[in-house]
Amino acid sequence: MASPTQRSFLGDRVVVELRRMIAGGELPPGARILERDIAQRLGTSRGPVRDAIRTLEHEGLVEIRPYAGARVAIVDRDEIDEILALRRQVEYFAVAGATLRATAEEVAGLRDLAEQMGPAFADDRFHDVLELDLAFHIAICEASHHTTLAVTMRMLYPRLAILMYPQMSDGTANHTAASFTRAHVELVEAIEGGDVEQSLSAVDRHLDEFFTDVELLIDGAPRRRRPAYLTRHEPARPVAVRRRLGGARD
Repeated sequence: MASPTQRSFLGDRVVVELRRMIAGGELPPGARILERDIAQRLGTSRGPVRDAIRTLEHEGLVEIRPYAGARVAIVDRDEIDEILALRRQVEYFAVAGATLRATAEEVAGLRDLAEQMGPAFADDRFHDVLELDLAFHIAICEASHHTTLAVTMRMLYPRLAILMYPQMSDGTANHTAASFTRAHVELVEAIEGGDVEQSLSAVDRHLDEFFTDVELLIDGAPRRRRPAYLTRHEPARPVAVRRRLGGARD
């Protein structure tokens, strides 16, 4: 029998593999997730698979219904709009806080993550790119020294990843390996510079490119007019953000 530590490790591995299957389209929206089949494929028992499915349910990637089992969640357009709008606000507070409070060590960690993205992108290791991107944005949240932001980003990101992977893998994203890296490095440099206004402008540019990619994926063409809840919300940046966060870099 596996120890609790071994089971936790197996569960984490199954979570990663199921995320990859969902993001890569092997398990498309609405597809049933059969514990037995997944366990056989991954060479594990059904227990870690069951635990992983519950984890993905909390992330919004899986729906579990009584007597119907688990299925890959279908994310509708309204929900995507809400997630994107919330992400922008989370990023505003995280970036502003990191600009005011990040240590030199935290900035160096951000730069290292950003510089790893280009080679992974160029080698078509898109799952690695997404893992690096998540680690990067979580690190910004942590550098803001606001723990709730990191928790919120971890909750939002998996549903965004299933939108990002198809764009990268089929070449429809606006990003190249160089531009993807540059966007993240520019954000690091703005944070390091200590100017909240510049940092918020950098994250706005980064998110605008991503939102445009999402529009293309969902609609086949950009909307003529961005929904109000996806536009830059000026009251939240930069003065109000600075006032709410307070503090300064050590």
